[in-house]
Amino acid sequence: MAQEVEMDGHDEQFAVRTAGCVLMGRVRGAGPAVMLLHGAGMDRAVFDDQVMPLVDAGFRVAVPDLRGHGRSRPSATAPSAGVLERDVLAVMDELGMDRAALVGQALGGAIAQGLARGHPERVSALAALGAAWNADRPTGPRPPGVLRRALPRCPTGRAALRRLADSSSTTPRGRALALRSLAALPAGLLRRTPVVVDEELGADPDQRVGVPTLLVCGAADAADVRASMRRWAAHDGLALHEIPGAGHLVTVDAPEEVTGLLLGLLTGALTGPGRA
Repeated sequence: MAQEVEMDGHDEQFAVRTAGCVLMGRVRGAGPAVMLLHGAGMDRAVFDDQVMPLVDAGFRVAVPDLRGHGRSRPSATAPSAGVLERDVLAVMDELGMDRAALVGQALGGAIAQGLARGHPERVSALAALGAAWNADRPTGPRPPGVLRRALPRCPTGRAALRRLADSSSTTPRGRALALRSLAALPAGLLRRTPVVVDEELGADPDQRVGVPTLLVCGAADAADVRASMRRWAAHDGLALHEIPGAGHLVTVDAPEEVTGLLLGLLTGALTGPGRA
């Protein structure tokens, strides 16, 4: 495993070579580590509005493209929950991040939960954005969320991808970003996503995530995503922030609200008294 980096002060582009893929991304800033993990079918652009405010607040922020997405292509190894979790740890290792706060949107939130349970020593805080609770039990062959409704009738044609993109966001910008990202995916990767999410579901609900946790979703996100996050919030005694007017791509549909909530979590969890 090796890293290739283009450096410009505290702004680096990284290329982390791991099993069957070169994971591409960018890391910026200096301070406590934060990793932003996008959802299925998307790429790291979903966090464009959050990166610089977090950097300016004193955090070191890494934003990779997940395996098979964005610039992290091609991938000779099919994504799975275990592969994607190992990918995140590989990026952390290469960037010298012993621990990081994990901010995960949709599938990225499922990966973040899996790491928080399986590798708690590597996770300092967790933010789940439009991400089902991993302790929910699968009730059918597909996971909660937009993909449950869309994939059974979703061929790879442009019109079908446009319908899926339109169901992901409430804003023109979000729908355009989703369509661009979905259209760039390799054939078959989108249909692989339910398998990956299913692999993360079914965690022991009594094995709680033992770090400061933030739950956020758009009020216009899929009903089953919101219901799952409500069950998570009730079980663990957490607040669920449902943002009016925002859809599944809540970071794009409501960027200022999401950024403010993230800063509240990260400032308290990572830079408070006694924090590194």
